[in-house]
Amino acid sequence: MKRILLLLSIIAAALSVNATNYYVSATGNDAAAGTSPATAWKSLAKVNSFTFAANDSILLKRGDVFFGSLIANRNNLNFSAYGTGNRPLITGLVTLSTWVLASPGIYKAALPAKSNLNMVLINGRPQQIGRYPNVTDANGGYLTYESSSSTSSITDNEMTSVVNWTGAEIVVRKNPSILERAIITSHSGTTFNFRMAPNANVGNTPVFNTARADFGYFIQDDIRTLDQMGEWYLDTIGKTLNVYFGTNAPGSYNVQASIVDTLMNLGGRTYISIAEIDFEGGNLSAVFSYYGGYITIKNCDFRNMGSRAVHIFNSNDVLIENVQANNCLSNS
Repeated sequence: MKRILLLLSIIAAALSVNATNYYVSATGNDAAAGTSPATAWKSLAKVNSFTFAANDSILLKRGDVFFGSLIANRNNLNFSAYGTGNRPLITGLVTLSTWVLASPGIYKAALPAKSNLNMVLINGRPQQIGRYPNVTDANGGYLTYESSSSTSSITDNEMTSVVNWTGAEIVVRKNPSILERAIITSHSGTTFNFRMAPNANVGNTPVFNTARADFGYFIQDDIRTLDQMGEWYLDTIGKTLNVYFGTNAPGSYNVQASIVDTLMNLGGRTYISIAEIDFEGGNLSAVFSYYGGYITIKNCDFRNMGSRAVHIFNSNDVLIENVQANNCLSNS
């Protein structure tokens, strides 16, 4: 056993000696060698397309902002920072402009290449997707249903179909601890029929929980719910983001939306180290691992994620140390 451990140590040391540092800077050049700060690459796309060796390190320049997603394209890689100043930031946010009046109080701006959206910021603060009733209404913005049928239907005796909500999302409080999002497939009078909405639980089969009577629900993801400052709706057909500004001028605000689902995708890779890098604005998650393992994440901050900061699925031996997560919208 001692001989085997000694051999493994010798191999690891040899790999470390032959490892190369690669540098990435916002002012770099993807045609350069990338092996020194003076010859740094420019884009995350260049990193994703390069063939690395075991134990190579990809170093992002401190103080720089990088848009897009990093992909670990082999096992045994290190991602960190170089230089001085603030940690490098990987972001999935874009700034929207050229707002057009869509209807009274509601403005729209182009947001292409998105089929779903979880994160919209105004002046750096996450905004509520449009919902009915509003959180400021009675009962904290929840309607009450009196009965349910199986796992895909509820009946609210006070509801009417004057406004037909077919196609919108219904968020049902199935029991004291479970809220589930679903697509309304039909709305007839007092009854909603629905199917499970897409979710961020990659690798999991959606679980339909039976709804218990006298719990609450609300409706969202429909332009007709927009009536408070900052509420938004994504029109996937028209490829626009619609935001309620009321009498306010949209140009007076910095509006951002996430168009990158995952900021660092480890897939099933193993022996990956991530340190001294900050992440912002992933539509789903910052770091994602699926059947990987031996992952270390240290000294990183995560903010404004549409779902999770770190999404680990069936990946063993994971160390997360000295990180902060703020405004990450899912905890499961």
